[in-house]
Amino acid sequence: MEDKIDFNLLNNKAIITPSSYNGYFDYYYTYTDEYNNEILIMGNKVDGFIRIDSPPKPIFHKTYREYYPSGYLSVKGIIVWGSYTRINTLVCYDEQGNQVFEIDENAKFGEFDYEKLLTFLHLNEHINLETGENRERLVIGYDETKKHWFASITNIFYMITEYILDGETGKVIDKKEYQGGRM
Repeated sequence: MEDKIDFNLLNNKAIITPSSYNGYFDYYYTYTDEYNNEILIMGNKVDGFIRIDSPPKPIFHKTYREYYPSGYLSVKGIIVWGSYTRINTLVCYDEQGNQVFEIDENAKFGEFDYEKLLTFLHLNEHINLETGENRERLVIGYDETKKHWFASITNIFYMITEYILDGETGKVIDKKEYQGGRM
């Protein structure tokens, strides 16, 4: 169930370790669902939990959820693969699981949005939008104050290419290429 943490499932299947703080335990559980999404659930009954659903290739985003310590959903949204940059709609809930408000995360972007950034990276042969190639080697961020995108791609030979792009025009502000270490 997505709107509440299944504590029975976690108690039976998760890796449970004593927290570094007194009196509670951390839970960590991963599995693959019937749609081939990789699901990660982790957290504790004091600070709360997160759940990240990573769809199969070629998708370049993940579903992100935060839960209150009680197990009820507090936040649900979509994040960019390789970062916690939020896109589309973020939905927030109260402690009983009732929807309180929504935030249009795309409103913070300029004219050159997330989809246009992915297309730019695809056309420059860093990623492949049809196959999902290199999504695991991609890190994307967005600076809301400057309206700049940051993208870092590491190829199979550990050559790293980093871009800073204008969020309004898509113009390349900076590009760096260098040899990196093992990932």
